[in-house]
Amino acid sequence: MPETPIKVAIACQGGGAQTAFTAGALSHLLARQQEADCPFEVVALSGTSGGALCAALAWHDLITGLPENGPPMVERYWTTAYPAGNAAPDWPRAAELDLQDLARGRVPGQHLAAWARNRAGRQSAEFLEAATRATPFHVSLGLRPDYWHRLFQEIDRSLPGVTATAMVPMARRALSLWAANPWLPGAPVTAQLAAGWMDLSPWHRVSVLAPEAPPLGRRDYDIQTAFRTVVGQYLDASALTAIGTGLDALEQAGQSAPKLLIGVTDATTAFTSGADAPGAKIPEDPALRARHKGMRLEPDREQRADATNMHVLDGATYLDRLLDCLMASGAIPDVMRAVEMTIDGRPCQLWDGLYATNPPIYPLPDVHGDTSDANPEEIWVIRINPMKIARPPTDPPAIADRQNELEGNLSMLQEIRHVIRMGELGVETAGKRYRPITFGFIDMAADIAADLDRLTKIDTSQAQVQRLFDHGAEQMQDFLARWSRVTAEMAAVPAARTEAAE
Repeated sequence: MPETPIKVAIACQGGGAQTAFTAGALSHLLARQQEADCPFEVVALSGTSGGALCAALAWHDLITGLPENGPPMVERYWTTAYPAGNAAPDWPRAAELDLQDLARGRVPGQHLAAWARNRAGRQSAEFLEAATRATPFHVSLGLRPDYWHRLFQEIDRSLPGVTATAMVPMARRALSLWAANPWLPGAPVTAQLAAGWMDLSPWHRVSVLAPEAPPLGRRDYDIQTAFRTVVGQYLDASALTAIGTGLDALEQAGQSAPKLLIGVTDATTAFTSGADAPGAKIPEDPALRARHKGMRLEPDREQRADATNMHVLDGATYLDRLLDCLMASGAIPDVMRAVEMTIDGRPCQLWDGLYATNPPIYPLPDVHGDTSDANPEEIWVIRINPMKIARPPTDPPAIADRQNELEGNLSMLQEIRHVIRMGELGVETAGKRYRPITFGFIDMAADIAADLDRLTKIDTSQAQVQRLFDHGAEQMQDFLARWSRVTAEMAAVPAARTEAAE
């Protein structure tokens, strides 16, 4: 094995609920890195959509350290039942959890709602898919997955939400006095239960139960609010402060902190980072200028050849808006609003990073700077979409599944080929020479991948999540065992040559 740990970057492909597999792989990886004889060091994480979320949760534990008692944050988020986590409990367990909530004085029904919502999501997706394939005139049907979100927006505009919100503090105060009344038996429990039932109303914008949270009704109507509420329990203000403190401590110690890169897509404008970027020197020679631009015949329709709608956001730079970055990276436009953010002083409308980079790979070789020794020697990609399948798809559902998988792999393969080619050529630019990068891949087993279709990317049932999580941990364990053997064999070759020369 190498005398010093090999520096590794982890790239996490997006895939919705299927990235529970990624969560299991990262959970095992974090535990392995804590061991004294660990032969590798994670110096960067990148991800898109669900992969970005997994990477961000793992990044927190890389910076702050794993909890002494309990699993990593990425495991807790994925395997804990909603609303404390992302997993939708199955029917018997959901009813049991709701009864426990009722006994504690909490509003019941959230777990059953999560179970029903998960089933309805799958069934509605199947219905919409069947409807769109049943007729070439599917557009005229007007069926959209974001129907309820749009309906709620219209309700929101027409109802006096401000008036209802103003009544919430008064209700909260009255219920607190009720709970503190020593003459009413069971006052705290009944007050908590009453607040919970009041919180089911979507007409006010502030929760009766928690001043800084949205009400239960509003949260469950809006997928982005629900996402922020659940993820915000993990990456809350205290967690972000801990990350910032850890980053500062590493910087003061002269050490390079692990990087987090999040892939997003700008839906409205193209981003340019080449010769026309602010402060860059623009060539005066028309021939040289033409190399930097794709010229059209009309002078006013000039377009840069290196323009892109891709943004790769640095987690440390956008730490105060980390939740917004994660929402943007997974903002599928059919079901979620674009996330508005200002990047490099320019307002952007951000969509799912799948449309541009899945996951970010090309920035990883020099993620810590051109000449930094902290840059990765290897990039390990946790893939969700299979590269090959057993037989060609022939029926419409199978064709749609394969199209989705190929679309998800397209940008990833392009970026991998770019990094490999630059390393093979030893390209030197701006005083930096690209070195060869070794790639490793953590994939699902063929039989597991064959059981999944694109509709399972919205299936957060606890059984499905746990199955994929456990499989991810198994596949990472198997990968590390094989990687250790190969690394040991490669390290032994130079030593044998030296002995033979002597």
